[in-house]
Amino acid sequence: MNQVRKKATLSLCAIMKNEGPYLREWLEFHKLVGVERFYLYNNNSTDRTLDIVRPYRENHEVVLTNWPVQNGQQMKAYNHFLQKYKNESKWIAFIDLDEFLFPTEKNDLREILEEFPDVPAIGVNWLIFGTSGYEKKPKGLQIENFTKRAKEDFKANLNFKCIVRSEFTIECMTPHHFVYVNDGVAVSENHEKLSAKVSPQHSVKKLRINHYFTRSMEESLNKIKRGRATVNHKRKIGELKYHDRNEVEDLTIQRYIPKLKKSLAVFEREKDGVTTLEESNSLLTIGNLGKVVLENQILQLTGWIVSLILIPVSGFKVWIGGEEYKDFKQTLGIKSPRIKKARPRLKGAEKARFCLEIPLNKIHRESYQDLLIILIPMLGNFEGSVLIDVFNPSRKVPSEEYISQIDRNSSVDFQSNAFKWLGYLIQRIGLKPTDSILDIGCGIGEVAYGLTYYLTPKARYEGIEFSEKAIDWAQQEITPRKSNFNFQYQDIFHPIYNSKGTLPMKNFIFPYPEASFDAVCISNFFTHLSSIDIRHYLQQIKRVLKVGGKCLFACFLINFESQNLIADGKSSQHLIYEIEGGFCLDSELPEKTISFQESLIIDWIKESGLTVVGKYYGSWCGRKSFTHQDLLILQKKTEVQSKFNNYQTVLKQYKLRLQKIQGELWQ
Repeated sequence: MNQVRKKATLSLCAIMKNEGPYLREWLEFHKLVGVERFYLYNNNSTDRTLDIVRPYRENHEVVLTNWPVQNGQQMKAYNHFLQKYKNESKWIAFIDLDEFLFPTEKNDLREILEEFPDVPAIGVNWLIFGTSGYEKKPKGLQIENFTKRAKEDFKANLNFKCIVRSEFTIECMTPHHFVYVNDGVAVSENHEKLSAKVSPQHSVKKLRINHYFTRSMEESLNKIKRGRATVNHKRKIGELKYHDRNEVEDLTIQRYIPKLKKSLAVFEREKDGVTTLEESNSLLTIGNLGKVVLENQILQLTGWIVSLILIPVSGFKVWIGGEEYKDFKQTLGIKSPRIKKARPRLKGAEKARFCLEIPLNKIHRESYQDLLIILIPMLGNFEGSVLIDVFNPSRKVPSEEYISQIDRNSSVDFQSNAFKWLGYLIQRIGLKPTDSILDIGCGIGEVAYGLTYYLTPKARYEGIEFSEKAIDWAQQEITPRKSNFNFQYQDIFHPIYNSKGTLPMKNFIFPYPEASFDAVCISNFFTHLSSIDIRHYLQQIKRVLKVGGKCLFACFLINFESQNLIADGKSSQHLIYEIEGGFCLDSELPEKTISFQESLIIDWIKESGLTVVGKYYGSWCGRKSFTHQDLLILQKKTEVQSKFNNYQTVLKQYKLRLQKIQGELWQ
């Protein structure tokens, strides 16, 4: 039985294949101009398309149909829509994923449609955009990058696409031409009849379609390989060169860019309760709190901060010693030549420094040792990535000699990494000062060191390490001063960290009762585990977490984007040796560094009964990000929810098998 949906005023129908890199931009843009629902036909996509549309489907904004048809797939898809879905919308626009339909002057397409109450369809002319000089696919929005187009009198611009009135439309003959009741015909924006697929004259005063026919030269060549959706033959290079016109700079569409970037950021933060950092860089900021000085009872904080989206940093929220400060002076946008030199490709790096002058309250003036400082950059109503430091710290850090013996980072990195992970735990999983936390693979105590400034005596920290030598410093320096911090060595075999261990990793049972912890942290261990060990650990994590508790862990996720970046040589991790389910750095010793397919890890998580509630892609493969490794946040829901999630996973597997069978039947 078909789901009953509220009738939309305006919907879009499109067929797509491997449009993942631009799909979210296309969806969010058309939502801005008044489109209420999208009917998408997936024609054998092998990229991240299905992952991208999933939250839109769950929000009932996208109706997705698997469409493995090989010949004439576009017209067949359109006719399938007309037979099954047309009555769910008053108006439907049939366009492609490289076409952006919008009103030339007004802001909402529905305002224009009101001017055509009795016509069967409106034909909207193209404006063909070229490569704008880009050889390779540029970063960012296509509507921001590709600004040069053909002149209006270019012959191909006479083509039009239709916004049809559902009650008058019978059948699709071509992507440009439909059959209407009573021998009706489409009209132009000037109410002129359009009897063919090209209009007698070009007009885009009210409505237009920006057709990004070529995109970059690199993408043009990929388009040739992919072939058309209308018929099963390849595009020719000559055709693409013919359309690569860059004669007029046209910025009309760019008035939507601020709202579009904001929509992309909001979407990334809110969808599914899962936050990701993909094309839109939605974690918003990157920066550092560099210097803290107390002078005349004024705490001066200096550092640098850069927004990763169009919205600038407008200020900071400040917590010192657990109290929020609201009355302080802040100066932003100070010239920063050193930051620009260190990060020449980072937009905004030339004026990135900030200075905060904060009058301390009486309590903090009298006792200012070990003052934990937390800064949250604000971009309007959005939070950037937290910056953390401690003023006048009393706790030691490991010596460089000790760290070099353990073969880890420098002592400077030790402290910065400690506060970085403290920021993740506070901001990303909501760790409270009284919570209990398990740190798996705690190493020399980086995560623990940061937590000593945050957790109260009522809290509990447990660290497990598999290298006896690595854990010595933490046991000797932290536990005697913080009795609620406990570190233990486990003699578990690992080819790198404990090659003489006696117990296989997959047989290790966490030495804690069920539901012992509010949080679990794994900062640098999952990238050194086999698939069997990861699945075992996920089961153990689920067991020791309290209901509602969360797990934060770092990993390297292989997906369409990261694979391309690795292939382009942009990754800091040369993960080129294939293993089951992923790739590794060293074929003879895979545990040095291991990555797995993102979809596979997600399946393992669901299999364990945990739920993904946060996902942040890292800079390891060449992206801009606040984190180097990818981060996943998992939550233990109620037992009923966990079982329900398991049933959903099984159902998904059956659906995939059914889709495969359907595809074979279509062939």
